[in-house]
Amino acid sequence: MSKEFEIAREFEVDATPEEVWEAITTGTGGYLWPMEPPEPRVGGKGPFGSKVTAWDPPHRYTNRVEDVEGISEQTLNQLDYTVEPRDEGRRAWVRYVHSGIFVDDWDNQYDGAAKHTDFYLHTLREYLIHFAPRPAAFATFDGPEASKAPDALAVVGRALGVGEDVPAG
Repeated sequence: MSKEFEIAREFEVDATPEEVWEAITTGTGGYLWPMEPPEPRVGGKGPFGSKVTAWDPPHRYTNRVEDVEGISEQTLNQLDYTVEPRDEGRRAWVRYVHSGIFVDDWDNQYDGAAKHTDFYLHTLREYLIHFAPRPAAFATFDGPEASKAPDALAVVGRALGVGEDVPAG
């Protein structure tokens, strides 16, 4: 059964709105994966067959695609970024909303998308704080089949001798 979803996150970052704008529109290889930059106008072509529905540099960018190519579990996907200056433009506040329609296995799809969103935004903040505006080289690899198991990270931690009670950091 098809069902709409929305995942919204907000954060502040030690980067200017212009640095955030560059990262989300042209520097995606630094924190996510390389994507073709969107055409800089409403109605322009966005990544993965999407259309740009909002374009107001460096404050608002939205792209939207229906009938998501290669993803049978989703019929609508929209990514919306709002960026506002803080501390006289030295910092930025970012609101990110990922929304759309999942057509199958809604709970698992939503859970996966929410976790992906948290990881994606964490990586974006790290890129902005430590690496922007330097270009990044994107690398990817596939792990063994066992790496797809829900407890895969815990298994790696145990193999490395990291106890489950060790706090992050």
